[in-house]
Amino acid sequence: MGSRKEQPKDLPNKVMELCKYGKVYKKISKALQMPVSTVQSLIKKWKTQGSLDPKPRSGRPRNISAKTARRIVRDTKENPQVTSGEIQAALEKDSVVVSRSTIRQYLNRNELLGQVARKKPLLCQCHKKAWLQYDRQHLDLPHIFWHTNLE
Repeated sequence: MGSRKEQPKDLPNKVMELCKYGKVYKKISKALQMPVSTVQSLIKKWKTQGSLDPKPRSGRPRNISAKTARRIVRDTKENPQVTSGEIQAALEKDSVVVSRSTIRQYLNRNELLGQVARKKPLLCQCHKKAWLQYDRQHLDLPHIFWHTNLE
């Protein structure tokens, strides 16, 4: 059984108007340029259900609201180093219970996966002294030396 397309909102109403005026299926289908079977199914649905509104979709409801999902993304963009555990703790303060894996899924959907800041080299005092000593030793060398060795 194939999937079906959902009709535009105004089309079923037009079908029902023409049906109420006493038009036959074939004339309705020609007037609206749609298959007779679609006209038949729309009228049958209206007679059995009383309305042409689409039924709610089946499936598991979302864990968090759209507002909370936007907040997760916004917090991560503001601070890329924040972990899913820290986001979870911040949400728990506002009484929103979400697992870390759910937070990561929302970040993955928004292409914010693996947000880690670039690491800065940890230089101690001896490293800085060695750097300065190197600079002083090679101070008299031409400008080309610095561009070839340091790039």
